[in-house]
Amino acid sequence: MPGPSTCTPCGLNSNSLEASVNIAASLCDNGYGRLDNVCSQCLPATYSVVAPSGFRTCVALGVNAGSLAGSSQSSDCLCNAGYTLESNSCQACAAGKYKFAIGADACLDCLVHSHSPTASIAATDCLCNVGFTGANGGTCNACGVRTYKNQPGPAECSSCPQNADSPEQSTAVTACVCNAGYSGVDGSECLAGTYRSLNSASRECALCSENSNSPLVSTSSLACLCNSGYTRLDGALCSACVAGTYKINAGSADCANCVAGKHSAAIAATSNVCINCVAGNFSTTIDASGITTCQDCAAGTFAAGDAGHTVCTLCAVDTFSTETAGTSVSVCQLCSNTQVSTPGQTQCTTCENGKYKAANSVICNVCLQKNYCAGGRAIQCDANSQTVPANRVDAGEPRDCQCNTGYAHRTEGERGTDSEAFDNVCHACEQGFFSEEINSIQCSKCGAGYSSTIEASSSEDNCAICTVHTF
Repeated sequence: MPGPSTCTPCGLNSNSLEASVNIAASLCDNGYGRLDNVCSQCLPATYSVVAPSGFRTCVALGVNAGSLAGSSQSSDCLCNAGYTLESNSCQACAAGKYKFAIGADACLDCLVHSHSPTASIAATDCLCNVGFTGANGGTCNACGVRTYKNQPGPAECSSCPQNADSPEQSTAVTACVCNAGYSGVDGSECLAGTYRSLNSASRECALCSENSNSPLVSTSSLACLCNSGYTRLDGALCSACVAGTYKINAGSADCANCVAGKHSAAIAATSNVCINCVAGNFSTTIDASGITTCQDCAAGTFAAGDAGHTVCTLCAVDTFSTETAGTSVSVCQLCSNTQVSTPGQTQCTTCENGKYKAANSVICNVCLQKNYCAGGRAIQCDANSQTVPANRVDAGEPRDCQCNTGYAHRTEGERGTDSEAFDNVCHACEQGFFSEEINSIQCSKCGAGYSSTIEASSSEDNCAICTVHTF
């Protein structure tokens, strides 16, 4: 069919190719789109494209992008601040990044130790991380020791509670650990009898073990010292001082023993409560737990006063005692003047024959010359006798005193009797008798037809023949 005689102009803001035959052949100019067969300028945030129908149409830009009115291509789309172009679409800046300009520029990283939310549009959106402080968008400095910061942003780091410490970059008050010797969240002092070490898993002060104590602000279980009256053996718990011992001061020292001569039944004694054995008693037992260890002094000894005797005193030489548990020297009695004793004796002993006890002497002395010693006494020999040898000092019986010549141990009246011959009495030979030898038991009679008028005749020669008319 032949066309009109004249060509019809395309609409405003459109054009067509040569030899176009209808309005459908007209195409809106770049930046315009057909709407109701009218080419209208693309609105802001849109741009023109050729649709599959052949018409140019305005299409909306992607999310988070913008363009000027009349934009004709996707490159005219500019990503908003906080967004960047990725795969032909505007993607929000990731957390920790920001973009302050419109366009396809890449997002910028926040400074180290700071962070921002997604789609951040300014450096000031970068807030210092917890544990760090500084102006928004500025340099972030780590919180120092003994401080913490639990919120992002420009706030100052908070101080730990008193007597607490924290490492650098701490992010919470729970990072503030109480110093050794302090507890809780407020840094309270560990009380006496408690302790807390620096590496303790608990915030609370631990109790010292039973029967031990520690000073204020103790930092270790080693500060828990056994109380008075208690001791620690080989790292074990504190145990009570047993009977017979005591401990005055706190600490891990051993309990002190009651010394010999003393005793105590007290358990966990905190002072020297050891009691002396009474007078007349003694004890050699160390750490004695009762009075039964105190023994009576034996006879021949004594213990004066309640002095806690470890031994009893011996009765002195030349004394004796038969009493047990003697409480003074008065129990020791003097030996008689014929007896002696060594120290600690229960009886005195008579001097052996040949010795005697001299006046004021405490021992047995050798016998005197011209004496015999028996029963502890020195007895002078008869005046008409002698010892052999003359300087003998061990004569021990009367017969050691030997009658001189002219004397005999028996009288004529005792001849043939059982009378004691050696009684330290020398009898002069009567007239008509003689004794020519010492130690004669009986005087010899002059022979028949002889006589003597001499007493104590020491020779037969003194026997004279009887005269005429005598016999």
